[in-house]
Amino acid sequence: MMKSETKPKKKQKKQTRGRLSVEETANRTSLQAPASVGGAEKKAVSASAVGVSRWRRFVWMLPVLLGFLLYSGIYGNQLVHWDDVSMIEWAQNDPLSLSYVWEVMTKIGRTYQPLRDISYSIDVRLFGTDLWGYFLHNVLLYCLNIWLVYAIVRRLFQRFGSTQNALRQGPLENSSRDPLSPEGGVFAPRLVAALTACLFAAHPLHVESVAWLAARKEVLCGLFFFLSFWFFLRIDAWTGSKRYLGLGASFVSYLLASLSKPTAASLPLVILATDLILVRPSLEQWKKRIWIHIPFWVPAVGAALYFSFIAGTTKTILADLPLLQRLIDVNVVLSHYLKTLVAPVGLSARYAFDWSIPVTDPSVLIGAVFQLILAACFVLFLRRNRLVAFWIAWFYINFLPTSGIIPISIQAADRYIFISSLAFCCVVTMAALKVSDKAFARSKAVGRNVGPAFLVCVIAIFSVLSVRQSGIWRDDMTLWTHTAAVSPSDLSYYSLGEAYRRRNDLEQAKHYYQTSLNANPRFLQALNGLGNIMLLEKDIRKAESLYLKALEVDPEYRHAHRHLAIVYITLRDFDRALVHAEQAFRAYEHDSVLLDMLCLLYLRKGDSYKLREMATRLNAYESDRVNALIYLFRAYQGIGDTQGAMKFRSEAYELDPEKARKTERITAAAMKGYR
Repeated sequence: MMKSETKPKKKQKKQTRGRLSVEETANRTSLQAPASVGGAEKKAVSASAVGVSRWRRFVWMLPVLLGFLLYSGIYGNQLVHWDDVSMIEWAQNDPLSLSYVWEVMTKIGRTYQPLRDISYSIDVRLFGTDLWGYFLHNVLLYCLNIWLVYAIVRRLFQRFGSTQNALRQGPLENSSRDPLSPEGGVFAPRLVAALTACLFAAHPLHVESVAWLAARKEVLCGLFFFLSFWFFLRIDAWTGSKRYLGLGASFVSYLLASLSKPTAASLPLVILATDLILVRPSLEQWKKRIWIHIPFWVPAVGAALYFSFIAGTTKTILADLPLLQRLIDVNVVLSHYLKTLVAPVGLSARYAFDWSIPVTDPSVLIGAVFQLILAACFVLFLRRNRLVAFWIAWFYINFLPTSGIIPISIQAADRYIFISSLAFCCVVTMAALKVSDKAFARSKAVGRNVGPAFLVCVIAIFSVLSVRQSGIWRDDMTLWTHTAAVSPSDLSYYSLGEAYRRRNDLEQAKHYYQTSLNANPRFLQALNGLGNIMLLEKDIRKAESLYLKALEVDPEYRHAHRHLAIVYITLRDFDRALVHAEQAFRAYEHDSVLLDMLCLLYLRKGDSYKLREMATRLNAYESDRVNALIYLFRAYQGIGDTQGAMKFRSEAYELDPEKARKTERITAAAMKGYR
């Protein structure tokens, strides 16, 4: 009896080994020829499997190509005069020089995005003033983001797609033997990754990040953020020195993401969530695992301290609101993002939000309900499907830095949701595939086709909306006309007024400046813009009053100081003009017109040493060299160095005799006390 009981066990063991062998083979080829098929048929099936497998290797190209084609129409776009002009002009002054790189790396200010600024300098070197190259740079960066999205999603579903939450992953010791889920099934890794990446590529919320040159920080940050996370996902499958090289590459990519945009500081929380929700190491394994996490937290804490206490990034209007009010406002921002993720219509370059919204407001209540639903789903899916729980955590972690809890200058923008939107794209893909598979359980073939077909329709709709939205970013007039219609605000009216001013339609410009001030009487830019119109119309006293109102709002506002200097020069009050010109110069030293103004004021005052300092700075600008050389001639004259003075004068006349004579006459008049 003993023998008869043991023999079947041996046979069962052999059969189990046989089944495992078949499953491993299925994972490699995704097709298994039946044992009864003849030799010729086996060869045909094998050849077919190899052909399909080869094509599957290139499926990542579909979303990348989709992203590239969707934005093929933006190469003729112009600057929209919303931060982009000043950034590119700065890069054009001294493109990719060591001094420029040093300046952007060591600059202390409310925004610190040196990698973005260096990328503009590369554009200037490669394309000069041809903007199509700048936009191509944005599109290529976006395509790399799409490719990494595909790689990340595929890796996550290979490693965690088949786990049923009872298994505990071995993060270090057994990581090289992580089971990969098969390429078939509802959540086939390649299929989910391709559909998610296509949805990500086509989503209209990303148009702002690609079609607006000033938003390059988003695609740069996204590139290195995704790259860092991909390396982190891979290090557990690597052993020896390769693992540590992968960890180093992940950390360096994280630093580059942070140098592109500080919100990349959320990455340490993302990788912590990955371990807590998906990998779930044991307490003993955490003793080793913790050393992987620590390096990522050091720059994150440093960035938080820098932007909070040194740069003054959080010193905004939102900072004046109590924390409780900001927490209430988060519900409004969340409901806005969820709405635009699901139905991306009526998108705007700038959304108009109230600063203080009562807790009884419907948008607050809707947002609170969404928060409860997401929290409940997170808890539920921790038990049923940890990947869904992970994507909910991904969304929240990357949403919080720009949610309004941290008082930044803008409450909501399409670009803020760039990295968070990956969670939406993947969860929608998973839901569509799962629902269709369950709904058509009797016909698996139909069920597995309906889900992808539905997602293809969504991708097609999103693609059309993205193409239309990218056309809105064609130029400043198109953008701000649309923004003022969709989301009227002080900024949209002011920016539309600026667009008319650049086209010399001063009446329309004046109208929109005034409309902006009607919406917000303390809006600095509109006060300055209307003052400029008054200055052009020779209404000097009206211009003066508008600039002074701007300084009441912000005593450091450099544009008001700069234009008050012009006002007081016109009124021949040169001492007051010099005070405001110096104040404007302290705020921004790269204004050649202001430098020219300061040279004349110091010349009139008789301060030859200050004149020499400003003229030397002005001499760095190629277009102002003749003026700078004549100013240096006057400065050295005043110091008593006649030989040096004549040297600068001769050099000016060699460059442009007519311009040199004109500037010399102006300086002579200034020295006599009149122009």
